[in-house]
Amino acid sequence: MSKAEIDYLFLASDVRSGSTYVSELIAYSLEEFADFQLFDITQEKLSHLDDAATPAAVYTTLTSLWTNPNGIRSTKVMCAALSVVVRSARRDQQLAELAFGPRTRWIVVRRRDRIAQAVSLAYARRSGRYHDYAENRIEGDDRPTMAEIRDALLAINLSDDYLNLFKSVPSTATELFYEDVLADPQNSIANALEEVGLVERNSGLSVAQAKLVPTDGESKRRSQAEFEHWLLENNHRTDDV
Repeated sequence: MSKAEIDYLFLASDVRSGSTYVSELIAYSLEEFADFQLFDITQEKLSHLDDAATPAAVYTTLTSLWTNPNGIRSTKVMCAALSVVVRSARRDQQLAELAFGPRTRWIVVRRRDRIAQAVSLAYARRSGRYHDYAENRIEGDDRPTMAEIRDALLAINLSDDYLNLFKSVPSTATELFYEDVLADPQNSIANALEEVGLVERNSGLSVAQAKLVPTDGESKRRSQAEFEHWLLENNHRTDDV
């Protein structure tokens, strides 16, 4: 392990970005090859935070996270909760230092193919299953409509722009794209952990297999192709959306 002084490691992302898969790769790899417990990074411990949360409440939530034997607290933070943390940190210097200071690291997980992400979100909204890499068990041909995928894409674009803005906020942050992790999990995960100081450079860390294995179902591929065809004919004026 690295000798970097780290108190917190956060993973920032949004729905259907592959963050569950990526966080599991990180947690299982660190456990298997570095004897390092970091399973809270696979869980959303800040999901209860809303617009009514005070800086004191956010601070208490962060300092109450489980501390692993290496002295590090961790969790996954989705965009809605992330916005609350940023807003609260702007009002409280102690919280800002804790959440974004030099002893805290952030890994920002995004997805390049936003339409595929939107299709996945539309399926999740319709099925109610947000953490299932298999087909979302939509019965028959009850697939999302073009309008539902469009609405999901609008939400995805906004959240992805938010994450792109956010990555400049912390003192130390690195970015991981889901497609890069799928293509080369070994180098993608190892490089990210090196960049945030969790492992030494050229440590030779091997990447373990996550419990959830992503699959690209035929139904989703068909929906994406149909949506791309539809969108080319239905890109209306902004004020008509």
